[in-house]
Amino acid sequence: MEESKELTEALGAIDDIVDRLGKLIISIAHSNDDFICTECLHTVHELYVIMRKYAREEDADRIYEEFKEITGRYIDD
Repeated sequence: MEESKELTEALGAIDDIVDRLGKLIISIAHSNDDFICTECLHTVHELYVIMRKYAREEDADRIYEEFKEITGRYIDD
């Protein structure tokens, strides 16, 4: 039982981290909706690589598409 509780807590922590990464990516997108700076794009790309590794595929895809809608750029440009 103790292992199950620890696993549940660890998975919850990962979900929280993934959620925070997604919010940071979208926040950067909104801050750069007219013109996205090169360093911002690099930062978003690095955050997205981490997010993609741990996020559910549909969540990562949603952030990718939302970033594109806001900025007109792809995260991996």
